[in-house]
Amino acid sequence: MLDGKGYPVGLLTRKSVERHLLWDPLMGVWAAAGRRVAYSSGGPLERFISAVHFACRLPAPSGPSLRQAVAEWRHTPSLQLRGEGRIFRVR
Repeated sequence: MLDGKGYPVGLLTRKSVERHLLWDPLMGVWAAAGRRVAYSSGGPLERFISAVHFACRLPAPSGPSLRQAVAEWRHTPSLQLRGEGRIFRVR
């Protein structure tokens, strides 16, 4: 099964592969860096994820899809990185 962009849908879920493999882990890295995981159009998280899409030669992420992914990530503890402390410090 393919999503709207022609990518296979993630295993055991209706999430796109790009969301399953990129967005959820990137939001975890963002949070581990001490940044607030929140969506705003043109905001820092959207720019970060857009830069990763650009580097991977993927189409730009959809704003509404990213907004939904952020909302689900914030309300699903199993998607969030576990552990104490931060992976690295951002100054």
